[in-house]
Amino acid sequence: VWSQSGKEQAKPMMKPLTLHSETVAEVVPEGGSTTLSVSVEAKGNYFYQWYLQGERILGATSSSLTITNVSTNNIGYYTCYATDGVRLGLSEPIQVLSLTTNQTVTYISARPAPANGGLLGSCPGPYSGYVTFGWVKAIGGSATASATWGACSAIRWDSLYGNGCCLGSSCSLTATANRWYGFTAYFPPGSPPTGTAIYTLQLSGFYP
Repeated sequence: VWSQSGKEQAKPMMKPLTLHSETVAEVVPEGGSTTLSVSVEAKGNYFYQWYLQGERILGATSSSLTITNVSTNNIGYYTCYATDGVRLGLSEPIQVLSLTTNQTVTYISARPAPANGGLLGSCPGPYSGYVTFGWVKAIGGSATASATWGACSAIRWDSLYGNGCCLGSSCSLTATANRWYGFTAYFPPGSPPTGTAIYTLQLSGFYP
């Protein structure tokens, strides 16, 4: 920048502007949609620009960005600039991941398996012990849980809105999107679990 006298002057520096990302990561089912949002700490009229992996997204010039029909082309880190011509700010990166509904997730038992026997109706029926697994969030739609060890007689699932039980080492269910599910796997009589062993379920239709 030059003054009328012809002397070079320092370029005006933009003041920093604080942006807040509404989330730091989004896991979206393949073909699904999500909306990313930022907010500015100070009130004012701002121009926004979103970027994916450092590349400007054409037309993405508001405080929120809706991504539809998510695929591998949409995954990565998103950032947003905001400016009012005097102040300039950059949001924290927001990571977007895509997850296919048939992706397998390995789930480890939450605590050592108790070896107490019992009888619970027709399912799981008589058992010599069980292992419990913590809560996982459903993508929505068809889902499965399969034991990775041989001696599994039944798998029970529970949610805040219902429960179910499947005889055998695999269980299929229709899961409601974004609800949490827990699982219990039962062992048949004569084959109790070992308290020091680690048991795992293979899940599909759930977020990692």
